[in-house]
Amino acid sequence: MASKTSPTTNFSEQEKLLSAELGRDSPEVESRDYDSKTASAKKAKAWREILTEFSSHNFDDIKHDLSQLQVCLRRLKLQ
Repeated sequence: MASKTSPTTNFSEQEKLLSAELGRDSPEVESRDYDSKTASAKKAKAWREILTEFSSHNFDDIKHDLSQLQVCLRRLKLQ
């Protein structure tokens, strides 16, 4: 039986705009260079910095975690 995930709060338009801007400002997160450990470390560091910057804006006391932010950016990129 599959485990259920807890419901999450949708991203507001302000949050979407900020996450898109932060993603655009960090080209490391889009890097496809998987050959070295340093590339993976740079990518992880870039994601942590994006999450820290995103969380510092404190939209309505709603906390989103890294995986939620990554999914939001992936969906925005597809649109």
